[in-house]
Amino acid sequence: MKIRNFAVAAFLGVACFASAGAQAATFEITYSGQGTSGTAWVTGTAVGGGEYDLTGGVLHSNTLGNQKLVLGSGSFENANGDVFVYDNKLFVPAAAPASPDGANLTYAGGIVFQTALPSKKDIYFSAYYMGANNPTIFYFAGYDRSYGALTSFNVTAVPEASTWLMMLAGFTSIGFAGYRKSRNARNSIA
Repeated sequence: MKIRNFAVAAFLGVACFASAGAQAATFEITYSGQGTSGTAWVTGTAVGGGEYDLTGGVLHSNTLGNQKLVLGSGSFENANGDVFVYDNKLFVPAAAPASPDGANLTYAGGIVFQTALPSKKDIYFSAYYMGANNPTIFYFAGYDRSYGALTSFNVTAVPEASTWLMMLAGFTSIGFAGYRKSRNARNSIA
């Protein structure tokens, strides 16, 4: 009886902890195309309608190494003098109700990852229209690197640590219940 009470208390405690930080989320972004690929992990705060304001992140490119997310919003000038607008908004899913263009990133502004100011290793992502009402993700990496539409750009929600703890607590209570049931069955046979 004590074990079951402990499992229920642990599950409820973790559930309360998880609900307290439910507004923040972590996402994994994978991309490929234009002779490169990479993975980014970003965190953001939900503002409604599937829109997240990004508050931090890192990216690992297979060709350009590691970069950090440029925080906030504004305009970014690369080493060649090209100016890009960024707003650090992410829409999940791409067709989230708040998305103005049906893409994970807004047409008016994207996100920038960089190693230094400015650098040939800077990476910029934004929505881009290749045709009528067909938003794809535009990619630009450094001034002498490739740019254009990516062949893939995927955003996946990463479960928070509290979610993993809730699942662990649930599995633990199921395991305890199974153990008690098998123990009771053994005792009734003996």
